[in-house]
Amino acid sequence: MDIVGGLAATLNQVPWILREPISALRYSGSGIKVNLRTWVGKRARTIVANSNAGANYWATVSPRLNRVVIRNGIPLEELVNVAPLRHPEIQEGMPLVLYAGRFTKQKNVERTLRGMIGAISSLRAQAILCGEGPLRGPLERMLAEFPGEPRIKLWEYQKRLWPLMKRADVFVSASHCEGCPNTVMEAMACGCPLVVSDIPEHRELLSNDTAEFVDDASFESIKNGIVRVLSNRKLAQMRAQLAQSIVEQFSIEEMTNCYEAVYESVTRPVG
Repeated sequence: MDIVGGLAATLNQVPWILREPISALRYSGSGIKVNLRTWVGKRARTIVANSNAGANYWATVSPRLNRVVIRNGIPLEELVNVAPLRHPEIQEGMPLVLYAGRFTKQKNVERTLRGMIGAISSLRAQAILCGEGPLRGPLERMLAEFPGEPRIKLWEYQKRLWPLMKRADVFVSASHCEGCPNTVMEAMACGCPLVVSDIPEHRELLSNDTAEFVDDASFESIKNGIVRVLSNRKLAQMRAQLAQSIVEQFSIEEMTNCYEAVYESVTRPVG
């Protein structure tokens, strides 16, 4: 749609905006579609990225392009009164490790599951992975080989993750690359401790004071990160509280105001 919409706007001399929801790592080994999107994107009036990494990508593509960073917004007021989830598949009193996102290579979900299996094997804990995608089959086969399989569940995509995040003791996001990760921000808003891959996109939102960083290329690192969080609950909670205070600036209202300002600037006559 970026290509079709951008071409239509350019041919009709209508000023338009390209939204960049990801970073340069996603476009490595680019093909025809990526090259065409890049060519069209150079003709946009403004690039709106939801991360610095996304804006920096377009700075390398065309330094003269106007670039704006607008973070995704979180419905903070709706989260306040959400209660932790109670579910027959979640054992009360047992720590819960949570992943939510697409089951794809970009999200590093296979290595995430392997790290979870390692953590579950060494701790009395349980895990849930929520999502859909082409790697569901491989995940199911990997899980079937794990003797503690009943303690790890594959759930379908969940429309309301917040009650689950409020029940979870750690949220894991070991992606290879991101934009502005909604699920991480939602977990922050829910006060859930975090284990995240050490990539620029996560570092934009978080620090060592607010999350446990791991190597996305190592399932052992992911496992050890989960174990560290569950083994030091006091530190994990302190980090989660600080992360929660940081995400309060990313409201839906603030995001909307920023987009309105960009639209007004783009529709203003040039010169």
